[in-house]
Amino acid sequence: MVNFIDVLDRAANGPMMTQKDFDIKVFIPALRKVLKKYDLKWDRKEVVNTDDTLADRVFEAAVDFYSQVGTYITDTERVIQFSKAEILEAVEDAPKEAYFGEGPDRCVMKGRMPDSDELPHCHVGSGTNTTEDVALRLVEAYARISKAKTISIPIINTLGHIRTAAGAPTEVFAGIRAMQYGREGTRRAGRPGLAIIDHLSSASTGVSTIAASAPQFGARPSDGWLVSPFAELKTDYSSLNQTAYLTAWGANIGQEAGPILGGYAGGPEGLAVVNTAYSLHGILVIRATYHLIYPIHMTYVCSTVPEVLWATSASTQAIARNMGVPYYTLLYAAAGAATKMYFDEALAALLMLIASGS
Repeated sequence: MVNFIDVLDRAANGPMMTQKDFDIKVFIPALRKVLKKYDLKWDRKEVVNTDDTLADRVFEAAVDFYSQVGTYITDTERVIQFSKAEILEAVEDAPKEAYFGEGPDRCVMKGRMPDSDELPHCHVGSGTNTTEDVALRLVEAYARISKAKTISIPIINTLGHIRTAAGAPTEVFAGIRAMQYGREGTRRAGRPGLAIIDHLSSASTGVSTIAASAPQFGARPSDGWLVSPFAELKTDYSSLNQTAYLTAWGANIGQEAGPILGGYAGGPEGLAVVNTAYSLHGILVIRATYHLIYPIHMTYVCSTVPEVLWATSASTQAIARNMGVPYYTLLYAAAGAATKMYFDEALAALLMLIASGS
């Protein structure tokens, strides 16, 4: 696999272009080209893809697409490019298991095949906004769920009477406080070794993430850190700084992305390809040991409409069948908490994901 130093060299010296040119002259034409070349079309009668050959074509299209597009670096206005051979070598070398936690709470997250009888990894919680007085109790409640193998911790958006802000000193404090509450919450639940795999939802910048990840605040390399791009297939030095720190430490890195249906990804067929391409970006640029995708509809601002469910199903199957990497999906509901529609949406999403190999 291409090493990380070479990735950084390409980030500094790759082809230069404006962000607008990357979107309009590179990304969109390349996506249209591969959709036609690999004959990718959504059957509107399907919510879950049932065609294995289509899933494989989605993967082939994603490899072709990513070899043409690469990852755009907003700081340098350059593109990190990879050949098809480099991408396929990275797929072969990518971690197929991610190990989380310590002691009796240590666990492994593995890739699953579509229609597998193997139980999926049970992850509990999300990086939702909350206040300090609620955060600790919320984490403890997550950790007390006996089936939970890993958890997420919430975002702390206030410190006392002050609201936190990205890039401000309050963000550093919020990140540290979230880390401390995460460790204390698992200890109170009697599971001090339980892994937290959404570090650091309270910190959006590389500086605050690295500061809050110092071991004296409770961070462990057996936890997991999510490193996110920008829509679509863009990143910056702040994210690469996080990757450099975490790679040097040997910590688990999670590639997360929320591609948008109705944006540059286009319709459901394009979304399926872009979803899959993000996992290629993850193993090559972010050095991911696990992957999180949460596609969303631009208009409805949820993930449970049929076209998004189908695109997620097709891309999940493409990744499961051809990459075998640890992979899970977060889907957003349109309905409010504790409503019947919310549970209907959750059921639809889970049935699709488990059958598709997430």
